[in-house]
Amino acid sequence: MAVRWSLPLSGDSTDLFLPWIIGLMVFMAALALAFALGLGGAIARWSESHGSALTIELPAASVAEDGRVVAVHAVLDDIPGIAGAITLGRNEALKLLQPWLGEGFDGGGLPLPVLIDVQLEPGKTLDLEALRTSLSAAVPDARVESREGWLAPLIATADTIRTLAYAVVALIGLAAVATVVFTTSTSLAAHQDAIELLHLTGAYDGFIAQQFQRQALIHGLLGGLTGLALAGGSYVLVARVAARMAAPLLPRLSLDPLGLAILASLPLAAAGLATIVARLTVLRALSRLP
Repeated sequence: MAVRWSLPLSGDSTDLFLPWIIGLMVFMAALALAFALGLGGAIARWSESHGSALTIELPAASVAEDGRVVAVHAVLDDIPGIAGAITLGRNEALKLLQPWLGEGFDGGGLPLPVLIDVQLEPGKTLDLEALRTSLSAAVPDARVESREGWLAPLIATADTIRTLAYAVVALIGLAAVATVVFTTSTSLAAHQDAIELLHLTGAYDGFIAQQFQRQALIHGLLGGLTGLALAGGSYVLVARVAARMAAPLLPRLSLDPLGLAILASLPLAAAGLATIVARLTVLRALSRLP
């Protein structure tokens, strides 16, 4: 069924201008929001997998004849807050080097340090200085590397970037509001004579505002769907390129179902925002008429 208009709004210049502007803003907002949500998931995975662990490193030696490993485990058994410790074999140590040296690297005769992966009990704190003191007494050349020490700055940086991404989304929303106000005011000025005539003949302000808000709703949906489609294609393209550029320290950005639902709701949010702003702008302008 065709929509009947009391005002010829479809002939305005904003009929072509506003959908593309909203589409561009939804495109930028979707990319920024996808990056922020993906980075938030990466931060959670980093914290879960590395936040409560540490590594003990012993200089290269033969594990089979090295009594230092036994001494280290003996010390760890007496430290409260440690859930367990596993000595990594040579093959497992080589796997840690593959992201930098390539999967074909077999180590050859390269001497590798002995790595002992220590897991901490959830919710408990560990006195690293006391652990280092106990280990240095039993195994002087042992080194304790806390993953939290190098992971905390990375998480703080990623969290700052995520906050900036959310700020960008908020600024895009403010720009969208200003754009709808401007285009609606322009359309009001273009149809001022017809609006004054409707107003004088007894047309309610809500009826006149409905003409503009319906137009804004259509523009918001069209622009939002277009922008979301372009953002989705761009995200898939970037994800494929990033998958080929394996970098050990870079997070793997992925979206969970909740994140996908939030992104899918952007066209509705854009249409709703445009509708509300257009209605308020028209009602404010009509309140000034005699």
